[in-house]
Amino acid sequence: MKRLVSCFLVLLMLVGCIPVLALAEDSEVTLEYWIAGDPRRTPAYRESIERFSQETGIKVNITEEVGDNAQIQQKLYTMIASGDAPDVLQVDTMYVADMAKAGTISSLDGFEGFSDLYGSVINAEITPLAYEEKTYGFPIRGNSIQLVYNKTMFTEAGLDPENPPQTYDELVDAATKLTKYDENGNVEVYGFEIGMTADSHWTMHVFSPIFWSYGGEYQNADGTSGFACEASVKTLELWDKLVNELKVSPVERITSGFQTGKLAMILTGEWELRSYREDFPELEVGFTTLPMPSVDVVPQIPLGGRACVIPTMSKNQDAAWKLIQHVLSYDEQMAYTKDEVGLGVLNEMIDDPWFESNPNYKQALSDMQYAKPKAATEIMQMDTIVFDAIQRVILMGEDPMTALQDADDQYNELLESLE
Repeated sequence: MKRLVSCFLVLLMLVGCIPVLALAEDSEVTLEYWIAGDPRRTPAYRESIERFSQETGIKVNITEEVGDNAQIQQKLYTMIASGDAPDVLQVDTMYVADMAKAGTISSLDGFEGFSDLYGSVINAEITPLAYEEKTYGFPIRGNSIQLVYNKTMFTEAGLDPENPPQTYDELVDAATKLTKYDENGNVEVYGFEIGMTADSHWTMHVFSPIFWSYGGEYQNADGTSGFACEASVKTLELWDKLVNELKVSPVERITSGFQTGKLAMILTGEWELRSYREDFPELEVGFTTLPMPSVDVVPQIPLGGRACVIPTMSKNQDAAWKLIQHVLSYDEQMAYTKDEVGLGVLNEMIDDPWFESNPNYKQALSDMQYAKPKAATEIMQMDTIVFDAIQRVILMGEDPMTALQDADDQYNELLESLE
């Protein structure tokens, strides 16, 4: 009898120790987490990871990288090539497919809880993070771009601030009415800003929704370059009309032009809303879905944001997956959103009461349904090639099809070199 009791006590002790042993096992793991941070976002990410460590016992070292997309991605490739990649990375969503194709990041489909987590994310946010029917990343934050406008200027120009442009014709009309001149005929306020800048990545970000709305695609069905087409020509004709013919848009972006009253309408996203509210409280901001050729055309908005991926060389894959599950949980996604450091990506968030008092963020979240990935082979080089063609047309007055055909030739040559 005593022997049975002793065995039973030992069994209870062993069963009771299972979670302790699991926690002890996790506590021996230290994850390296590489974030694309900035002074506004990094504190929120650090607080989130502190909660993760408290819940799991897993230690996490955070490394913050700051810079533009191309710089950050190039540094990332260098780290991976040197065998020094961290356990979890935040990368721009547009690079995930290329990284998966190169075999540098792990498929996530086999981890426990994958299906439930996958189903909780807005479909347009998660499906682009796949390669050959396997998922390689989860978005920690998403964004799209909207038409942002000055409501006060709308009223002063005789426009209805609650009825912003929905089509390109309406956009041109509003931009014309909103443009103001001084007594010498110089522009004081531009009605619209096309968004072209020295950054090829951003220029393609604002070029793409118009290009897509006319039926364009970066690559044709056979994989060849798809820019020497009617969709590109129509896009550049619209930009040329706004910039060079009507002169209602500057050639390049004006730094803080919207905030300082030099621009009436711009293309940007929810990441600006906090700054508008805190630094320019007098600014009455309108925030709406991008105009399209006609109201019956479904918008296609370039997918932005960051995705969490696990490099194949990580020795802590299971713990890394737990971190991804944590940052994708409802509480953490809403925490990021409420702190205004990044828009969450979960389907059920749209019903959270917080959005009722923050309608511009609700608009941004609703527009996620229209998100389309900026996916193409060697996309960074593609951006540079097409950007050159855009500049030749808008700045130098070249024939659109001639410049675009040159871009196709260069991109096709690059694609052929990869075969």
